[in-house]
Amino acid sequence: ILDEVEIPQGIQQVNFNGYVTGKIYIPESVTTLLDDFIMVTQGYEVAEGNPYFCSVDGFFITRQKQNC
Repeated sequence: ILDEVEIPQGIQQVNFNGYVTGKIYIPESVTTLLDDFIMVTQGYEVAEGNPYFCSVDGFFITRQKQNC
């Protein structure tokens, strides 16, 4: 289990497969998240400029489904 994961700026697609982490940081550049299994125990933090995803109170939300 990692305390936190920070995806580097410039990465566009991320595939989580069996990941467990405390917190995850998602930059502006990520456009696609593929997740067979991911457990995040402390929440998500998404860069404000990301046009596809956001986080509200630590929860991960796609911008298509929710106005962030």
